[in-house]
Amino acid sequence: MKDRASAIAVLAVLAFCVAYLVWDLWLVARVPDLADWAAAAEVVRSEYREGDCVVFDPAWAQEGAPFLAGMDVITSETVDWYEVGKRRRVWVLTSMGRDIPRVPPGYIEDGSWQPGRVGVMRFLVPNQGRVTYDFLARIADARVTRVHPDRREECRTFRNGRWYCGQEHPWQFVGRQDRDIAGAVRQVVWAHPLNGDRPIEIRYPSVELGRTLVLRYGWTQRAVEAGLGAPVRFRVMVGSQVVFERVLGLEEADWFEQRVDLSHLRGRREDVVFLVSTPDYQNRQFCFTADMWDGVVDGARDTAYTSLHER
Repeated sequence: MKDRASAIAVLAVLAFCVAYLVWDLWLVARVPDLADWAAAAEVVRSEYREGDCVVFDPAWAQEGAPFLAGMDVITSETVDWYEVGKRRRVWVLTSMGRDIPRVPPGYIEDGSWQPGRVGVMRFLVPNQGRVTYDFLARIADARVTRVHPDRREECRTFRNGRWYCGQEHPWQFVGRQDRDIAGAVRQVVWAHPLNGDRPIEIRYPSVELGRTLVLRYGWTQRAVEAGLGAPVRFRVMVGSQVVFERVLGLEEADWFEQRVDLSHLRGRREDVVFLVSTPDYQNRQFCFTADMWDGVVDGARDTAYTSLHER
Protein backbone atom coordinates (compact mmCIF):
# COMPACT_ATOMS: atom_id res chain seq x y z
CA MET A 1 0.00 0.00 0.00
CA LYS A 2 2.86 2.31 0.90
CA ASP A 3 4.67 1.52 -2.36
CA ARG A 4 1.51 2.26 -4.31
CA ALA A 5 1.09 5.66 -2.65
CA SER A 6 4.72 6.49 -3.41
CA ALA A 7 4.26 5.50 -7.04
CA ILE A 8 1.16 7.69 -7.35
CA ALA A 9 3.05 10.61 -5.82
CA VAL A 10 5.93 10.13 -8.28
CA LEU A 11 3.54 9.94 -11.23
CA ALA A 12 1.74 13.08 -10.03
CA VAL A 13 5.03 14.97 -9.85
CA LEU A 14 6.04 13.73 -13.31
CA ALA A 15 2.64 14.74 -14.73
CA PHE A 16 2.98 18.20 -13.20
CA CYS A 17 6.49 18.58 -14.64
CA VAL A 18 5.34 17.52 -18.11
CA ALA A 19 2.35 19.87 -17.96
CA TYR A 20 4.57 22.74 -16.80
CA LEU A 21 7.06 22.02 -19.61
CA VAL A 22 4.28 22.01 -22.22
CA TRP A 23 2.87 25.26 -20.81
CA ASP A 24 6.33 26.85 -20.83
CA LEU A 25 6.94 25.78 -24.44
CA TRP A 26 3.54 27.21 -25.38
CA LEU A 27 4.44 30.53 -23.80
CA VAL A 28 7.80 30.62 -25.57
CA ALA A 29 6.12 29.81 -28.89
CA ARG A 30 3.96 32.95 -28.57
CA VAL A 31 6.92 35.32 -28.11
CA PRO A 32 7.63 37.25 -31.34
CA ASP A 33 11.13 37.20 -32.75
CA LEU A 34 12.80 40.06 -34.60
CA ALA A 35 11.47 38.85 -37.94
CA ASP A 36 7.90 39.06 -36.59
CA TRP A 37 8.46 42.62 -35.38
CA ALA A 38 10.07 43.62 -38.67
CA ALA A 39 7.09 42.24 -40.60
CA ALA A 40 4.62 44.07 -38.36
CA ALA A 41 6.56 47.33 -38.75
CA GLU A 42 6.49 46.94 -42.53
CA VAL A 43 2.68 46.64 -42.44
CA VAL A 44 2.42 49.85 -40.42
CA ARG A 45 4.98 51.72 -42.51
CA SER A 46 3.22 50.83 -45.77
CA GLU A 47 0.04 52.68 -44.77
CA TYR A 48 1.25 55.09 -42.10
CA ARG A 49 0.06 58.69 -42.47
CA GLU A 50 0.78 62.03 -40.85
CA GLY A 51 -1.33 62.20 -37.68
CA ASP A 52 -1.05 58.47 -36.88
CA CYS A 53 0.56 56.96 -33.79
CA VAL A 54 1.58 53.47 -32.69
CA VAL A 55 1.04 51.77 -29.30
CA PHE A 56 1.75 48.28 -27.96
CA ASP A 57 -0.60 45.87 -26.20
CA PRO A 58 0.52 44.69 -23.73
CA ALA A 59 2.24 48.03 -23.33
CA TRP A 60 5.44 46.51 -21.91
CA ALA A 61 6.00 44.29 -24.98
CA GLN A 62 7.94 46.87 -26.99
CA GLU A 63 10.83 44.94 -28.52
CA GLY A 64 9.68 46.02 -31.95
CA ALA A 65 9.95 49.75 -31.26
CA PRO A 66 13.32 50.18 -33.09
CA PHE A 67 11.70 48.91 -36.31
CA LEU A 68 9.23 51.82 -36.15
CA ALA A 69 11.83 54.58 -36.24
CA GLY A 70 10.56 57.81 -37.74
CA MET A 71 6.97 57.19 -36.68
CA ASP A 72 5.05 58.55 -33.69
CA VAL A 73 5.52 55.62 -31.29
CA ILE A 74 4.22 55.74 -27.71
CA THR A 75 6.46 53.55 -25.56
CA SER A 76 5.13 54.41 -22.13
CA GLU A 77 4.05 51.30 -20.21
CA THR A 78 0.84 53.17 -19.36
CA VAL A 79 -0.83 54.38 -22.56
CA ASP A 80 -2.21 57.88 -22.18
CA TRP A 81 -5.36 57.61 -24.30
CA TYR A 82 -6.08 61.32 -23.95
CA GLU A 83 -2.85 62.07 -25.81
CA VAL A 84 -3.63 59.34 -28.34
CA GLY A 85 -6.98 61.08 -28.86
CA LYS A 86 -5.19 64.06 -30.39
CA ARG A 87 -4.22 61.88 -33.36
CA ARG A 88 -6.35 60.73 -36.30
CA ARG A 89 -5.58 57.01 -36.25
CA VAL A 90 -3.82 54.64 -33.88
CA TRP A 91 -2.00 51.43 -34.76
CA VAL A 92 -2.04 48.79 -32.01
CA LEU A 93 0.62 46.07 -32.11
CA THR A 94 -0.51 43.05 -30.10
CA SER A 95 1.56 40.09 -28.92
CA MET A 96 1.90 37.56 -26.12
CA GLY A 97 -1.57 36.17 -26.82
CA ARG A 98 -3.34 39.53 -26.64
CA ASP A 99 -5.60 38.93 -29.64
CA ILE A 100 -8.12 41.67 -28.89
CA PRO A 101 -6.46 45.00 -27.99
CA ARG A 102 -7.78 47.11 -25.17
CA VAL A 103 -8.90 50.45 -26.61
CA PRO A 104 -11.37 52.95 -25.15
CA PRO A 105 -15.01 53.05 -26.27
CA GLY A 106 -15.63 54.88 -29.52
CA TYR A 107 -12.50 53.71 -31.35
CA ILE A 108 -13.51 52.13 -34.68
CA GLU A 109 -11.53 49.24 -36.15
CA ASP A 110 -10.17 50.21 -39.56
CA GLY A 111 -7.96 47.27 -40.48
CA SER A 112 -6.39 44.09 -39.15
CA TRP A 113 -3.27 42.12 -40.14
CA GLN A 114 -1.41 39.13 -38.69
CA PRO A 115 2.20 39.11 -39.89
CA GLY A 116 3.64 36.28 -37.81
CA ARG A 117 3.27 36.40 -34.06
CA VAL A 118 2.51 40.10 -33.92
CA GLY A 119 -1.03 41.30 -34.55
CA VAL A 120 -1.54 44.69 -36.20
CA MET A 121 -4.81 46.55 -35.82
CA ARG A 122 -5.64 50.08 -36.91
CA PHE A 123 -8.34 52.18 -35.25
CA LEU A 124 -9.95 55.49 -36.13
CA VAL A 125 -9.81 57.89 -33.21
CA PRO A 126 -13.20 59.37 -32.21
CA ASN A 127 -13.69 62.86 -33.62
CA GLN A 128 -13.46 65.23 -30.67
CA GLY A 129 -12.56 68.26 -32.73
CA ARG A 130 -9.01 69.56 -32.72
CA VAL A 131 -6.62 71.22 -30.31
CA THR A 132 -6.44 74.90 -31.20
CA TYR A 133 -4.00 75.91 -28.48
CA ASP A 134 -1.54 73.60 -26.71
CA PHE A 135 -0.29 75.50 -23.65
CA LEU A 136 2.72 73.21 -23.17
CA ALA A 137 3.81 73.59 -26.78
CA ARG A 138 3.32 77.36 -26.52
CA ILE A 139 5.25 77.80 -23.25
CA ALA A 140 7.42 80.44 -24.93
CA ASP A 141 4.29 82.64 -25.23
CA ALA A 142 3.70 82.58 -21.46
CA ARG A 143 4.43 85.51 -19.14
CA VAL A 144 5.64 84.11 -15.83
CA THR A 145 5.49 86.25 -12.67
CA ARG A 146 6.20 85.66 -8.99
CA VAL A 147 3.54 87.52 -7.01
CA HIS A 148 4.95 88.86 -3.74
CA PRO A 149 2.86 90.76 -1.14
CA ASP A 150 4.42 94.08 -2.15
CA ARG A 151 5.57 93.57 -5.73
CA ARG A 152 5.48 91.50 -8.91
CA GLU A 153 8.68 89.82 -10.07
CA GLU A 154 8.67 89.03 -13.78
CA CYS A 155 10.68 86.04 -15.02
CA ARG A 156 12.51 87.26 -18.12
CA THR A 157 15.08 84.52 -18.79
CA PHE A 158 13.85 81.86 -21.23
CA ARG A 159 16.17 78.96 -22.08
CA ASN A 160 15.47 75.45 -23.36
CA GLY A 161 11.72 75.79 -22.95
CA ARG A 162 11.91 77.11 -19.37
CA TRP A 163 11.28 80.46 -17.69
CA TYR A 164 13.66 81.55 -14.91
CA CYS A 165 13.57 84.53 -12.59
CA GLY A 166 17.23 85.47 -12.76
CA GLN A 167 19.87 82.76 -13.09
CA GLU A 168 19.06 79.21 -14.13
CA HIS A 169 18.03 76.98 -11.23
CA PRO A 170 17.56 73.18 -11.12
CA TRP A 171 13.94 73.33 -9.94
CA GLN A 172 12.81 76.95 -9.50
CA PHE A 173 11.48 77.50 -12.99
CA VAL A 174 8.32 77.17 -15.07
CA GLY A 175 8.52 75.20 -18.28
CA ARG A 176 8.92 71.96 -20.15
CA GLN A 177 9.84 68.86 -18.21
CA ASP A 178 9.52 65.08 -18.51
CA ARG A 179 8.46 63.54 -15.22
CA ASP A 180 7.21 60.22 -13.84
CA ILE A 181 3.61 60.93 -12.84
CA ALA A 182 0.94 58.33 -11.98
CA GLY A 183 2.74 55.44 -13.65
CA ALA A 184 3.94 57.14 -16.83
CA VAL A 185 6.66 59.53 -17.93
CA ARG A 186 4.75 62.60 -19.13
CA GLN A 187 5.66 65.82 -20.90
CA VAL A 188 4.36 68.57 -18.64
CA VAL A 189 4.62 72.17 -17.56
CA TRP A 190 6.72 72.07 -14.38
CA ALA A 191 5.37 74.70 -11.96
CA HIS A 192 7.09 74.24 -8.60
CA PRO A 193 5.45 76.80 -6.27
CA LEU A 194 7.16 79.37 -4.09
CA ASN A 195 7.16 79.25 -0.31
CA GLY A 196 4.77 81.24 1.87
CA ASP A 197 1.63 81.31 -0.30
CA ARG A 198 3.19 83.57 -2.90
CA PRO A 199 1.57 82.56 -6.20
CA ILE A 200 3.36 81.81 -9.41
CA GLU A 201 1.34 83.37 -12.22
CA ILE A 202 1.61 81.81 -15.68
CA ARG A 203 -0.25 84.08 -18.10
CA TYR A 204 -0.93 83.35 -21.77
CA PRO A 205 -2.07 86.58 -23.39
CA SER A 206 -4.94 86.87 -25.86
CA VAL A 207 -5.74 83.19 -26.37
CA GLU A 208 -8.58 82.49 -28.79
CA LEU A 209 -11.09 80.50 -26.76
CA GLY A 210 -12.53 77.22 -27.99
CA ARG A 211 -15.42 75.19 -26.64
CA THR A 212 -13.51 73.12 -24.08
CA LEU A 213 -10.45 73.73 -21.93
CA VAL A 214 -8.89 70.44 -20.80
CA LEU A 215 -6.67 70.65 -17.72
CA ARG A 216 -4.47 67.83 -16.44
CA TYR A 217 -2.43 68.13 -13.27
CA GLY A 218 -0.77 66.28 -10.43
CA TRP A 219 2.36 65.55 -8.41
CA THR A 220 5.51 63.85 -9.61
CA GLN A 221 6.16 60.40 -8.18
CA ARG A 222 8.96 61.84 -6.07
CA ALA A 223 6.62 64.41 -4.52
CA VAL A 224 4.08 61.70 -3.65
CA GLU A 225 6.72 59.49 -2.03
CA ALA A 226 8.27 62.37 -0.08
CA GLY A 227 4.99 63.49 1.49
CA LEU A 228 6.55 66.78 2.58
CA GLY A 229 5.35 70.36 2.38
CA ALA A 230 1.70 71.41 2.15
CA PRO A 231 -1.17 71.06 -0.35
CA VAL A 232 -1.03 73.23 -3.46
CA ARG A 233 -3.78 75.54 -4.62
CA PHE A 234 -4.25 75.47 -8.41
CA ARG A 235 -6.43 78.15 -10.00
CA VAL A 236 -7.24 78.84 -13.64
CA MET A 237 -8.66 82.13 -14.86
CA VAL A 238 -10.10 83.13 -18.21
CA GLY A 239 -10.09 86.89 -18.39
CA SER A 240 -11.16 88.08 -14.94
CA GLN A 241 -13.13 84.96 -14.01
CA VAL A 242 -11.96 81.87 -12.14
CA VAL A 243 -13.06 78.84 -14.17
CA PHE A 244 -11.38 76.16 -12.07
CA GLU A 245 -9.94 75.95 -8.57
CA ARG A 246 -8.57 72.93 -6.74
CA VAL A 247 -6.49 72.25 -3.62
CA LEU A 248 -4.36 69.17 -4.28
CA GLY A 249 -3.60 67.10 -1.17
CA LEU A 250 -0.24 65.50 -0.46
CA GLU A 251 -1.45 61.92 -0.92
CA GLU A 252 -3.41 62.46 -4.15
CA ALA A 253 -1.24 60.49 -6.54
CA ASP A 254 -3.38 60.49 -9.71
CA TRP A 255 -2.91 62.44 -12.91
CA PHE A 256 -6.16 64.38 -12.68
CA GLU A 257 -8.18 65.62 -15.63
CA GLN A 258 -10.64 68.50 -15.70
CA ARG A 259 -12.77 69.65 -18.62
CA VAL A 260 -14.15 73.18 -18.51
CA ASP A 261 -17.00 74.22 -20.79
CA LEU A 262 -16.22 77.52 -22.51
CA SER A 263 -18.65 77.13 -25.40
CA HIS A 264 -20.48 80.37 -24.62
CA LEU A 265 -17.17 82.26 -24.88
CA ARG A 266 -15.97 80.53 -28.05
CA GLY A 267 -14.20 82.83 -30.46
CA ARG A 268 -13.36 85.52 -27.92
CA ARG A 269 -9.77 86.39 -27.06
CA GLU A 270 -8.86 86.45 -23.38
CA ASP A 271 -5.81 85.99 -21.20
CA VAL A 272 -5.67 82.47 -19.73
CA VAL A 273 -3.88 82.46 -16.38
CA PHE A 274 -2.66 79.56 -14.23
CA LEU A 275 -1.85 80.29 -10.56
CA VAL A 276 0.04 77.87 -8.29
CA SER A 277 0.65 78.50 -4.58
CA THR A 278 1.32 76.71 -1.28
CA PRO A 279 2.25 77.74 2.28
CA ASP A 280 5.11 75.16 2.35
CA TYR A 281 6.88 74.34 -0.91
CA GLN A 282 9.12 71.48 0.24
CA ASN A 283 9.05 68.76 -2.45
CA ARG A 284 5.86 70.19 -3.96
CA GLN A 285 6.70 69.21 -7.52
CA PHE A 286 3.45 70.29 -9.17
CA CYS A 287 2.93 69.82 -12.91
CA PHE A 288 0.13 70.42 -15.39
CA THR A 289 -0.83 70.55 -19.04
CA ALA A 290 -3.69 72.37 -20.76
CA ASP A 291 -5.30 72.22 -24.19
CA MET A 292 -7.95 74.36 -25.84
CA TRP A 293 -10.27 72.30 -28.06
CA ASP A 294 -12.67 73.56 -30.71
CA GLY A 295 -15.02 70.66 -29.97
CA VAL A 296 -16.78 69.40 -26.87
CA VAL A 297 -14.55 66.80 -25.23
CA ASP A 298 -16.61 64.18 -23.43
CA GLY A 299 -15.47 62.56 -20.22
CA ALA A 300 -15.68 62.57 -16.44
CA ARG A 301 -15.21 65.82 -14.58
CA ASP A 302 -13.12 66.29 -11.51
CA THR A 303 -15.07 66.58 -8.26
CA ALA A 304 -13.80 70.14 -7.89
CA TYR A 305 -15.29 71.11 -11.26
CA THR A 306 -16.62 74.61 -11.69
CA SER A 307 -18.07 76.17 -14.81
CA LEU A 308 -18.78 79.74 -15.76
CA HIS A 309 -22.39 78.60 -16.26
CA GLU A 310 -22.57 77.44 -12.65
CA ARG A 311 -21.02 80.47 -10.98
